[in-house]
Amino acid sequence: MSPGKNRMRNAANHTLLVRFAVFAALLATVGCGDDDRTDRDVARFDGGGRDTEMPDTSTEMCEIGLVDCGEGCTALAGDSANCGACGVVCPSGFSCAVGRCDCAEPSKSCDGLCTDPSTDNDNCGDCGNVCREGDVCLEGTCVVDCEAPDQRCPGAAEGEFVCSDPQTDALNCGVCGGACSAGAVCVGGGCSCAEGQISCSGACVDPMNDATHCGDCLTNCGVDGVCMGGACSTCGEGLTACGAVARCTDTDTSRLHCGACDNTCGPGAGCTTGVCSCLPGFTDCDGECAALPSDRDHCGACGVECGPLGACSAGACICAPEATMCGPECAVLDIDPDHCGACDNACESGEICRGSTCLLLNATCAAATPITGDTTIVGEDIAEGGARSTGTGCGFGSGAKALYYAVTVPAGQRATATATSSTDLVLFVQGACADAGCTNYSDFPERVTVDNVAGTSDRTFYVGVRGYSSGTGTFDIAFTFVTPVVAANASCATATPITAATTIAGEDITEGGARATGTNCGFGTGATALYYAVTVPAGQRARLVADSSSDLVVFSQAACSDTGCLIASDFPEEATVDNALGTAAKTEYVGVRGYGSSTIGTFDVTVTYTTPVVAANASCATATAVTETTTFTAQATDIGGARPSATSCGGGGGWKTLYYAATIPAGDQVVVTTSPSGDIILFELPMCGAAACVASTDSSPETLTYTNTTGAPVTHIFGVRPYGGTATPTFGITFTYSTP
Repeated sequence: MSPGKNRMRNAANHTLLVRFAVFAALLATVGCGDDDRTDRDVARFDGGGRDTEMPDTSTEMCEIGLVDCGEGCTALAGDSANCGACGVVCPSGFSCAVGRCDCAEPSKSCDGLCTDPSTDNDNCGDCGNVCREGDVCLEGTCVVDCEAPDQRCPGAAEGEFVCSDPQTDALNCGVCGGACSAGAVCVGGGCSCAEGQISCSGACVDPMNDATHCGDCLTNCGVDGVCMGGACSTCGEGLTACGAVARCTDTDTSRLHCGACDNTCGPGAGCTTGVCSCLPGFTDCDGECAALPSDRDHCGACGVECGPLGACSAGACICAPEATMCGPECAVLDIDPDHCGACDNACESGEICRGSTCLLLNATCAAATPITGDTTIVGEDIAEGGARSTGTGCGFGSGAKALYYAVTVPAGQRATATATSSTDLVLFVQGACADAGCTNYSDFPERVTVDNVAGTSDRTFYVGVRGYSSGTGTFDIAFTFVTPVVAANASCATATPITAATTIAGEDITEGGARATGTNCGFGTGATALYYAVTVPAGQRARLVADSSSDLVVFSQAACSDTGCLIASDFPEEATVDNALGTAAKTEYVGVRGYGSSTIGTFDVTVTYTTPVVAANASCATATAVTETTTFTAQATDIGGARPSATSCGGGGGWKTLYYAATIPAGDQVVVTTSPSGDIILFELPMCGAAACVASTDSSPETLTYTNTTGAPVTHIFGVRPYGGTATPTFGITFTYSTP
């Protein structure tokens, strides 16, 4: 054989050997060679039942790492039509990676199936996270699913949402949070009284049996009268009209009105000939009827007390296991101030018993327990407290006894006080013991935060704890100190300047500084706020909207030094700075904080500027003059001006206001009545710039009356605005003059 032909045969043999090696490697990849392949191996190899084409060894050999699957050379590691082997096609939604079919972004594989965790109710946010019935997966989070006309509204608990029809829900009438007054119902998105009732001074009453509004709002049947069928009547012989809703009562036998109206007999007592007396089986112990065999305060005899840890059985006191019998009562020697460490070892006035030792009582702000670092105190007794702090911002409830803690916070730090108890508590904060009001309070959760993040030296706050009601009980309280990350705009003084349309993304609630407090600064316990100085040119209006999955409160101040706020809004989470009627640029300070003290997360801020059309009477100074009976129709709130900053001018976040200056002659009166198309507020100011409104009403139709009892004409300002922050209802308004 010639050398040339021998070289050609050797080259051909080499080519066949290379192709055979590649083909053998492919067979090994998919499990060829043995007959014990599983069905899944076969399915993966042949693409679900189709015949897999073998590489055509008769064609020109592909480069190393590529294989010819009949339509040209391809990389089996990343070809979705030939994934790992020729003809293995990845199903819809899958892509080929490293020779295997896998889910395509943003889907992920859960139990072998591709799913989108941002929308899958059974795998919401992560595999296996199943949304509860009635919820829907939205952006990877389970939220309540509301169908039109319902909309999502905040529920009673923090972070809870409910589905509400704003056309019919009396708790969310017209807008979320727009609650109707007691007795009123929601019809067509507006509050009105139920059938058979009428609105009198903002309350719904039944004129058929209400003795103070009998037949109409102005008829009062008097002390001894009752209302029957809408007409006043008097009681028969031997009977007396008693009760808030008058009822004819025999005061000789009634336990609720014994001898006189509202004289109620106590437990164990009955009424005989108008006198409360103990029933059989009860003994009179200084005016209290007691069952001596079982009464823990009068056990076996009047005045024998078993104490809070004792029980009375067969007229004898029995103590709980942790208590000791000290004379006739049970005492826990570890904490009882009358028996501290031993029976009859009483603590001095102003002391408490802790660990069987008498200590100075923190029942006043001046004697507050000092707190300077992480601390936990257990077994604090509400009953040992002193007078509670009262005034603006100190919380609701009737509990009057409080214990105090002086919390000193170093510069740059933040301290949180958390109380735990089976009793409902209120925590409040004062900047100084002499303050007439409080800077913050919280009923739920029972936690307050004191902030010195922006401070340059130590600062002491006074935290008080009391019961929500007059009940007693013990509590534990823990203080934790942290050095938080603080944003540049964590104080009003360092507010981010806004002078034009702006969007700021990713603002972190936890990096805020101290919130603004005082009148009109909003509800909720969230204590950290971020600030924005919004400057608006003359003739313009700016609207700041905070967007977040967290529940926020947006508030505004005219100046950083103000002790209160111009307005606060929880829903919608926005504020408007209005300078439509101004003649120079105007700056207001808008803050954003969480509604709850545990609220965390980020939010985006969007500020838009507009040059609005405003009504001629869009300010108090340009109020429409009214001097006689007059009716205005089709008044449009969408071209109204700023609402007053005065107090007592009504709730809600609506602000677009129209003003009317009614002059009332001496001795005359004016009745102002609206006919609204939606939920509105009617308010009355004694003059422009007044600190407080004379009156306001949210009932429908809204009515206010003013009688001029002076000897000269008087001008009062009446304003109308929407209740909700985004609502723009129209209305009619009538001024009716008369001589009463």
